[in-house]
Amino acid sequence: MPLGTLISLNALPIGISQESSSNPISNATGSVTFTDSAASGPLAGSGYRNVPFDSSGVAEVNLNFMPAGFHSVTAAYSGDLSYNASTSDVVSFQVAQGTTSAIATTNTSTVINGQQLVLGAQLTTTTPANASLAPTGTITFTDTTNNTVPGTTSASIGFSCQGATTYCVSTAINPDSTQFVAGNNSIVVSYGGDSNFLPSGNSPAITVNCQAGCYNASGYTLGLAFYSLTSGIISAGGSATTTVDVGPGGGFTGNVNLTCTVTGTSSSDQYIPTCSFNPTQVNITNTQAVESTLTINTTAASTSMLRRNGSGNPIAAGTVALTFLALLALPVRRIRQCYLLAVITLLLVLSGVNACGGGGSSGGGSGGGGGGTSVPGTTADTYTVTFKAADAATGTVTAQDYFKITVN
Repeated sequence: MPLGTLISLNALPIGISQESSSNPISNATGSVTFTDSAASGPLAGSGYRNVPFDSSGVAEVNLNFMPAGFHSVTAAYSGDLSYNASTSDVVSFQVAQGTTSAIATTNTSTVINGQQLVLGAQLTTTTPANASLAPTGTITFTDTTNNTVPGTTSASIGFSCQGATTYCVSTAINPDSTQFVAGNNSIVVSYGGDSNFLPSGNSPAITVNCQAGCYNASGYTLGLAFYSLTSGIISAGGSATTTVDVGPGGGFTGNVNLTCTVTGTSSSDQYIPTCSFNPTQVNITNTQAVESTLTINTTAASTSMLRRNGSGNPIAAGTVALTFLALLALPVRRIRQCYLLAVITLLLVLSGVNACGGGGSSGGGSGGGGGGTSVPGTTADTYTVTFKAADAATGTVTAQDYFKITVN
C-alpha cells in the first residue's frame, strides 16, 4: 500500500465457542495492545498499549503514518474474569516508499560578488500533507555547467509549502558568486531519498548568470568599495564624485580596468547622466587597495537662438552692378535698344532681393531672425550607477558594485 495510506487495526476478542458464529458474542472487557515486528513505527516495541474497547466490543487503532517497509502486526488481549488472555495471528502488509519530485528556484537570475543569492529547492511527495512522515535526507544543488556542487541542505530543516495537499518542503542555500563560472550557469536540484521516500533525479534546470566576482582557476579576486558621494541629490547640470577603492585578493597583482554605466528607471529619460573614472586603469602591486575617482555629470536645461544677417542677396546685388556696367560699355546707338531690357532685369533682381531678405528691420541694418533649439536637460529620476573592475590581462578577475543618485 502507498505511504500515508490510512490503516485501521481492529481487535475483537470472542470466546472459542463463538468462532464459527456469524454474529459472535463480544462482551469482553479489558484492553488490547497492538505490536509491530518492524524496527520503527508507532506500533514498534511496546506499540499501542491498553487500547480500550468501544461499545461494540472492538478495540481500534487508525494510523496513516506507518513507515515504509514490511510490517507484521499482532494484537494481544489482556483477558478479564470471563475470558483468558490471548494473542492474535500475525497480520502482514507492506507500505511502499513515497515518490518525490524536486524543482529549483532562485531569487534572482544574475549574481555578482556581494549580492545575496538564494537558491531554493521545493520537494514534493505523494504523502498526504497531514501525515506525520516528513522527508529527511539530503537535497543537493548542482551546477551542471562545470559539474560542481554549490551546496547541500537537509530536507528536514525546510518549511512546509503553503496550501500543499501533499507533503511539501521548501529549503534553500546561499552560495557565493565565486562558485559560478562567468556567464550562464545551469542549476539543478536532486533529492537523495530516505527510508520512507524514494530519491528524485535532477530537476529541470534554472539559469543563473554570473556577471562579476565569478569563479576563476587562479583563485584571484577583486573587491570594490566606494565612499560617500559629494551629493546624492544632483540638480540637472550638476555633478558628483566619489572615491572608489579597488582591493586585491588571493595574491592578485597587475593592472585593473575600471568602467561604469548609468541607467534610469524610465525608458523615456533624456540626457541620462554620464560617468567616468580618473584614472581608468589602476595598478595593484601588493596587498593594498588603490583608488580612482568616479565622476557623474548631468546636463542642464538650456535654449539657444539662431539669427542670420539680413543685408540682402549678394547674388542679386552683383547682378545689378554687372547690368549697369554692361550698359556703359555699349555704343550710344544701342543703349536705347537695351534700356528696356536693363529695366526689366533690374526689376527682376530687386524682386529677388525682397524675396530672399527674410524681412528687414526699420534701420535697414540686420535682417530677419531664425528659430532656436531647446535642451530639456537630464530628466528628473533616480539613476543607478554601476561600476566594474576587471583585470587587464584576462578580464576574468572581476568585481562589480553600484549606488544610486537622484536628479531633480
